[in-house]
Amino acid sequence: MPLKTMVDEQPTLNLTPMLDVVFLLIIFFMVGTQVSELREEEQRLDISVPQVGAASAMTAPPVRRTIHIDRDGQIEIDQQVVSLEELHQILKTA
Repeated sequence: MPLKTMVDEQPTLNLTPMLDVVFLLIIFFMVGTQVSELREEEQRLDISVPQVGAASAMTAPPVRRTIHIDRDGQIEIDQQVVSLEELHQILKTA
């Protein structure tokens, strides 16, 4: 009875993953080159930037006042009872 001999197969090298990596590197460097060219164009733009002048003094924030009028017609401003004429003068000066 003859014995079966195993056929010795030669190992093969699959190059598909290596080709994928090579093409990805080519794409990466092509895009990188285009971005660097865009940045060089941005640096060449002649832009006039506004000059900074002297800083103006900041104004104080407005004072908040609370005016309350009762049903009886009594006027309170910041919890102080005032007459209508006094309220008019306070609002004029504010």
